[in-house]
Amino acid sequence: MDCMSAGLEDLDLSQNNLVPGLPPALTSATSLTRVVLDGNAKLALTEADVAGVVAGMPRLRTLSLRETAGAAPEALDRLPFSLPLLEVQL
Repeated sequence: MDCMSAGLEDLDLSQNNLVPGLPPALTSATSLTRVVLDGNAKLALTEADVAGVVAGMPRLRTLSLRETAGAAPEALDRLPFSLPLLEVQL
C-alpha cells in the first residue's frame, strides 16, 4: 500500500469483515495517528499484532476496537511500553 507511506494519518477500516490479526500492510503506516477497526466482529488484536504492527506506528494515539473480538490481555499489557500515549477504545 503506497498510500500508507504517503503521510496517511487517519485510517477507518470499520465494518470490513477483517479476520483475526491486523493487516500486515499497516507496518508501513508510520504516519498514522488514529486507526478505527470498529465492527470487525472476528478481529482480535494479538501479541504479535502489537509487536509487529502497532509498535511500528510511532505516532499512533488512538486505536479503536469497538465491536470486535477485542484484544488478548497480553497484547494490551505490551501497549504502554511500546506506545505510552496510545488510547485503546474497547
